[in-house]
Amino acid sequence: MAAAAPRFPSDVQPPANPVFGVLPLEKLRELDGIDLFRGLMDGTFPGAPIAEGMNMWIHEAEVGRVVFAARPQRRHYNPIGSVHGGFTGTMMDSAMSCAIQSTLKKGTGYTTLEYRVHL
Repeated sequence: MAAAAPRFPSDVQPPANPVFGVLPLEKLRELDGIDLFRGLMDGTFPGAPIAEGMNMWIHEAEVGRVVFAARPQRRHYNPIGSVHGGFTGTMMDSAMSCAIQSTLKKGTGYTTLEYRVHL
């Protein structure tokens, strides 16, 4: 019998009193990827400005795996009253790219060149 997929707890909450900003490139070059995410999670480093606008945060991080959580707000709705697909796309891009970043050594980085979603 296959193990049940882990469930995301419905009561997960964003960090209390988050701070948002951009780390200087010099500081980023000093960090392994996973150390960046540990620092983001424990508040050592400010969260990304996109996280503030999206009301999202890192819920879990380990090498090769970064899990985001979010609470969509009315400002994220499309004209028909559901959460805009771009919200989901941003969450996917964040999770995929941060999972890659978590595996990188000091002094290396990444960028998303392309991702596709077929519905």
